[in-house]
Amino acid sequence: MSKSYVALIRKEDNTEYWIDIPDVPGCASCGETIDAAIANFEDALQFHLQGMKESGVFLQDPRSVQDVLRSEEDPFIESYMVEIDDMTPHLKFSFSRLSIV
Repeated sequence: MSKSYVALIRKEDNTEYWIDIPDVPGCASCGETIDAAIANFEDALQFHLQGMKESGVFLQDPRSVQDVLRSEEDPFIESYMVEIDDMTPHLKFSFSRLSIV
């Protein structure tokens, strides 16, 4: 079963870009570019979700885009929807850009 989560790209002065999914705590990744951050995050998310699966922990249901963006206190520069299909032997992801902030 596929679920859609909001992923946020962040950047501060003197840092790399980093990405996280507020509804999947404990998983983040970074890169020198947005594309590198996303590529690195795919690997990090794969590892994180596999560990959750092996531990018998399941993904919480995602909040709506509006709920995530409204509740987010830290600044972000881009937002994406990430489709996560965690029912297949190999987790599948697809990223689609929501907006530029």
